[in-house]
Amino acid sequence: MAPSHLLDVRSEWDGYDPLHAGCVAKGRDLIVNMPGLYLPASMAASGTWPIRPIVLDNRSPIDETADLPQGLVLIEGHLRFNIAAYLLSVGRFAQRHSVWLMRAIEK
Repeated sequence: MAPSHLLDVRSEWDGYDPLHAGCVAKGRDLIVNMPGLYLPASMAASGTWPIRPIVLDNRSPIDETADLPQGLVLIEGHLRFNIAAYLLSVGRFAQRHSVWLMRAIEK
């Protein structure tokens, strides 16, 4: 996944805001105020996450009752995503990174 594709993912953390304002603010807080913690330190050093987050491909929803936006939705890895959103906003996110992508299978 290229860094620009991170902007396509929506997070419940900030109410699925397409601008990721809440995620960027939380990521900045983690990097600036908690640099000694493993996750912020690791991601600041490497420019990517140590473990892939899980993203749901909900671009063509098959369950209209689910309270999820249409598009790519972050399922797991919210702190990693917040830090990544901040790193991307300051030009420090790696050029390539991986995510686990879930897709629904209709039977």
